[in-house]
Amino acid sequence: MTLASSTAVVSCSDYDDDIKNHQEQIDALKKQLDASKTEITEGLNTAIEGLKAEITEIAGSKADAASVKALEQKAAELQQALDSKASNEQITTLSEEVKGLINDVNTELSAAMEETKTSLEGQISTLQQKQDELNKKIEGLDNSEEIATIQSELDKVTSDLAKAQNDLKTILDANYGEKITDLQQRVTNLEGLKAELENYTDEAIKNLKPEITAEIQAAINGVKELIPENLDSRLTTLEEKIANYVTANDLQAEVDALESLINTKEEGLKALIDGKVSQDQFNELQAEVNALEEKIVSSETIDEKIQTEIKALREDVKKLLGIMVQSIMYVPQFDGNLQPTHVAFNTLYAQPTIGGNPAKVADNVTSKVQFRVTPASAAASFKDNYKITFEGKWIGQTRAAQENYLNAEYVADADAEAKGIVTFNVSRSTVFSPGQAYALCAHIAAINEEGKTENMTDISSDFFVASHSDITVKTIEVVAPNFNNAKTVAWNDTKTSFTPGTVTLKGTKLDNTTINDLAAIFGADKFTVKYALTDVTTNGANAFQINENTGEVKVKSASSSAINSKAGVKATVTAAGVSYNTQFNNASFEIIKDIKTYKEDIDVNWLTIATQNITVDLLDATHKTKIADAFGISTSDWANIVSTAQITDDLGTVSGISLNKTGGNLSLTIAQLTHVAADKVVTITLKDNTSGTTQSSSEYEIKLTIKATKYVDDKLNLTKQDAVWDNNKVTLTPTFTMNNGKVNAMNLNVDVTSIYKNFAADIANIHSNYAHVTIVAPTNSVPGVTAANYNSLTAPQNKTMTINQANYSGGATIQAQTKFVYENGRVVDSKTQNFTFGVQQLSGTFVNNAPAEVKFSTKNESKQLTGLSWKDYLNRAIWVDGKKQIYNAQSMPNAAFEVDPFSNNIYAMTNCVPVYSIEQSNDYLKVDPNTGVITLTQSGKDKVFTGNYTAKLIVTINQPRWGAINGLGTATNGQYKLTFNVVIPAGIQ
Repeated sequence: MTLASSTAVVSCSDYDDDIKNHQEQIDALKKQLDASKTEITEGLNTAIEGLKAEITEIAGSKADAASVKALEQKAAELQQALDSKASNEQITTLSEEVKGLINDVNTELSAAMEETKTSLEGQISTLQQKQDELNKKIEGLDNSEEIATIQSELDKVTSDLAKAQNDLKTILDANYGEKITDLQQRVTNLEGLKAELENYTDEAIKNLKPEITAEIQAAINGVKELIPENLDSRLTTLEEKIANYVTANDLQAEVDALESLINTKEEGLKALIDGKVSQDQFNELQAEVNALEEKIVSSETIDEKIQTEIKALREDVKKLLGIMVQSIMYVPQFDGNLQPTHVAFNTLYAQPTIGGNPAKVADNVTSKVQFRVTPASAAASFKDNYKITFEGKWIGQTRAAQENYLNAEYVADADAEAKGIVTFNVSRSTVFSPGQAYALCAHIAAINEEGKTENMTDISSDFFVASHSDITVKTIEVVAPNFNNAKTVAWNDTKTSFTPGTVTLKGTKLDNTTINDLAAIFGADKFTVKYALTDVTTNGANAFQINENTGEVKVKSASSSAINSKAGVKATVTAAGVSYNTQFNNASFEIIKDIKTYKEDIDVNWLTIATQNITVDLLDATHKTKIADAFGISTSDWANIVSTAQITDDLGTVSGISLNKTGGNLSLTIAQLTHVAADKVVTITLKDNTSGTTQSSSEYEIKLTIKATKYVDDKLNLTKQDAVWDNNKVTLTPTFTMNNGKVNAMNLNVDVTSIYKNFAADIANIHSNYAHVTIVAPTNSVPGVTAANYNSLTAPQNKTMTINQANYSGGATIQAQTKFVYENGRVVDSKTQNFTFGVQQLSGTFVNNAPAEVKFSTKNESKQLTGLSWKDYLNRAIWVDGKKQIYNAQSMPNAAFEVDPFSNNIYAMTNCVPVYSIEQSNDYLKVDPNTGVITLTQSGKDKVFTGNYTAKLIVTINQPRWGAINGLGTATNGQYKLTFNVVIPAGIQ
């Protein structure tokens, strides 16, 4: 063989070395790609172990519950049925059973978590309350160390609160059954895959076919995010080996296609169980997947037709799962009058003020448009799945063109996407002609897995109008929010500066309508703004300086000769060579004298102001020294200034505070007992008293802050008698007058000061702090009650509240109030006690030990029901078996009452004495209504009773004014009724 001439000669030994090196590289690669059966099995075991642990964690203490186990088993049966291509009927039955078990698990686990939910809600409430308390503490502090300490505690509370809220959200959002089903299906898939691998030899594993490789790859991808982190590294190692194997054997296309189909099967099963697809839709999807898998496995190649079928199938799945857009609709924007606006693009022209043709300034670049997509769930993934173009026609033509009139840039907006709305910034494309209006629609094309667009759905929005117009302005005004009032600055203050603020450019069009922010629409770079001083006085040019680019105005140099100098400001805006001036007529700058300030706080302590005036003499020795030092002058100069200056102040008319500034005096007086509600700043200004001249370069200012009166609220206290108080209620107990040991009257009057203990000592302390106490009871109008109106400063003291039990309704609320009042009349609102008086329950207890029936034995006898008694709240009998318990030496020597206990002198229950009656109308029995003695009437005596005769004896008691009677239950219509049988036996003689 003849070769062409060469510039180098290669020996045989060099070829041998190359072959050897290549072989070593091949051997090393094979070693790296060696994924043995043991390694794969271990990796799958890892995933299975992790998934089962995840199921246990979700189920918690209920992991061994029957419902959880049943769901795991049924989900496994469903997955196995699908893998074995079971009948449609069997799959339908199993999927319905899985749905039912999901509901059972959700119900059971939600109930099991109720205690945890309640506990978390309690924690959240407590933490929120603590958070509020700490925030309030911080607001009331001015000590940085204390604030830092509380802030640290607040940060921890805030962190704990966020965790508790997240834990609660996890419980509320939990779909336990769905999660367990998904995990168990993955377990079943992995266990089936593991069993299949058992049939392979180690050597066969090294030559895995695409279908088993794809299943392993899909299994790894499906569980990596679900299993615990400590198990993840083993799966990652396995994933790397499988990936290397696929690459080395050129199986990537087949594996990717099969993995896509495996994922499609899983998505379809989940959609079936979730109710997103019907059984028929699922069967159709399953059949398509199986057919495509068989095509790939049998051919072991991926041709264009198979790729197209897989893509079409994936698009169908997206539709089923709510990922694919079904429709798209334009969302109009509205103006201030709630009228819809169109998408406007404009070109700006500036009309010269001196005549000539308008100059083009700029085109606005973008406008925002929004579209609502259906289903709304497709909005979040719209950017990744679709490309949008804008087609339409020029208004005036009849045929729509398939051209893209707008360039679009997607704008991420999570809130809008959650509502199914997608947002774009749009600009004119090259086919959008100037000065025209177009009816446009958005057209979307799906993006396939290779990132290319495929218009398989052919979806377009409704039409909207986009237009372009030429806008000409005749003026442009610089709007500077800070240049709208007069400014002053001291002659020696070279640090203070004044800036125009956030500037906007307002254009006025030829028709006198305005555009408020030209720079925002057309771009700030299209306009140049320069600033200059105007209307300067004689020294103004040398007094002020201005930055022509920023508009910042400052004192030029510290010179007292500049005092009273003034200047104004103008701005010139230039666009495309056309300039417009803006004069800020309300903005003026003036240099004034240096104002020297002395500040002092005046504390107003109650214990001082309660006994005397507080006077601040600004010319006493102490103040002379302090003020002279503050002003940088001598004490004699200060005295001279006070004598000669024009003194003004802003005190105004304030009760109790006065300023003496005449006759060479300067002092402020706060009168005795003055109440200063809040800090009051009084400014005293001292100016040259010679009009029109500048005697000095300084003026003087004294700022006196009169602090709010510091009261001694904490020293004003009354100590409650705990025995009679129940929160804000005082219970009154009556007193009784006795005669020879017997009760003859009841008294409900009360000394309102007696509800406090150590009262005299507490009042003396309150008086020593120049305050007093008032007690009013009742504060409302209550029949039968005469008010106490106690004031600790006045005598005689009306401190007794009188209650007439005959006129007082025992349940009526007696409202009362105790106030602490300073001698200047200020009430301590935080210490005011609003409370009520209530009378102790005086209705007593009724005892019924009577038999159920009274039976006659002869017609001529009398009968009386015995065993009934009524005792007062002190367990003293007031009525027994028809008799009021009133002392009588012969008949009732042991009675506790000298007078009728039901009378107005005692319990005022005259209408509550028990009354006896026979229930039905009859001619045979009669009863004394007061004593309860029962006898037969003459008709009863004459009648021959051939059978037993029974009548009802009723004892009626009206409920007293003092409330329910113990032992009788609840009154009906204000009455208690006790019922007994009275029997006349047959044959009675």
